[in-house]
Amino acid sequence: MTFDVAVILVHYHAADLAKEAVAALREDVQRHGIAAEWLLVDNGSDEAERALLASLPISVLDAGGNRGYAGGVNFGAAHAHADTLLLLNPDVLVFPG
Repeated sequence: MTFDVAVILVHYHAADLAKEAVAALREDVQRHGIAAEWLLVDNGSDEAERALLASLPISVLDAGGNRGYAGGVNFGAAHAHADTLLLLNPDVLVFPG
């Protein structure tokens, strides 16, 4: 599949926020017919967070520990298949429009 954009979220103990961020943006992306690849870089989660992340309709990439934000972005970008990257912090909510 060809993607228009790869949405990359880097999270460190922010699974709840990441879930909300994905839900908010995913709805708008689908409404506009954008083919998006969803990548969440897990910079460190406990068991409960891993279970929550596994329920999301996105690819979760285990960074093997906390790489920091820049390291997490680079890790996610290395796994992306789209030419365009959207870096989204998990505490950002995108509203329709």
